Amino acid sequence: MNKIYEYTLKVKTNEIDINKHVNNVVYIQWMQDAAVKHSENLGFGTKKYLELGSAWVVKEHQISYLRSAVLDDEIIIYTHISKIQGIEFTREYKIVKKSNNKVLAKASTIWVYFDTVKNRVKKEVDKEILEAFL
Repeated sequence: MNKIYEYTLKVKTNEIDINKHVNNVVYIQWMQDAAVKHSENLGFGTKKYLELGSAWVVKEHQISYLRSAVLDDEIIIYTHISKIQGIEFTREYKIVKKSNNKVLAKASTIWVYFDTVKNRVKKEVDKEILEAFL
């Protein structure tokens, strides 16, 4: 598949929960943000998907939380497409604390290609998308 994409961020105050670490839900948001940035980097941003009348929707998330992130930590999210099966793309993530390279979480998401005009899954992924992600 294609190269690994890196998305870097810094933990913000609103991402911290009562336990003084990043809330678990925030990791899911980071994963989505990394996926969107990666797609944009390959030429498929919101505007392009609107032109195609399509979008990606989540079918399934799997995540293993290994260590906590705290306020002001710099985080790197490594992501890539690991599997393409019909209209489903499996995207892998490794979320790492930049200062010590410790893995905070490992995750995957199954994304399904969706027709936004007909409001249903597409029958196939557009050729130009397959070419960009392969």
